[in-house]
Amino acid sequence: MIEKTIIGALRADTVLASKITKFESRPAVFSELAPESAKEPYVTINISRNPAAGDLIIHEFTIMVDSWGTESTRKATREASERIEYIFDNKQFNSDARYDTIRVWLFSAGWVEEADPRAVHYNHQFIARAGRKKWIETTL
Repeated sequence: MIEKTIIGALRADTVLASKITKFESRPAVFSELAPESAKEPYVTINISRNPAAGDLIIHEFTIMVDSWGTESTRKATREASERIEYIFDNKQFNSDARYDTIRVWLFSAGWVEEADPRAVHYNHQFIARAGRKKWIETTL
């Protein structure tokens, strides 16, 4: 999948890193779930490959990026959310081992209501499309 490229893009952004905490000396960006010992604000990502309609060349993914915080970190969490949108909307990446160019664009974004009114949660959903390198290399 494209997870390594996506997490790498988030962790490499110095502005985003200044808005979230660190975990094990790296910006707190986690795949799926954050460890219980992670301090807020942090970012989680979930990536799923969408069903292909017979297309073995181009794969489509849904990327869900969530920024989590508390009442005391509300401003930093919102700013992290805005930065995530800036990092990914209408961008392309070329550093994945399995895929050639990965193109990403914003699908939806917004604040998510939580059961605890002190919780702060923003969600972004992106769509990504990527061409499989193996197919590209064998046809060139």
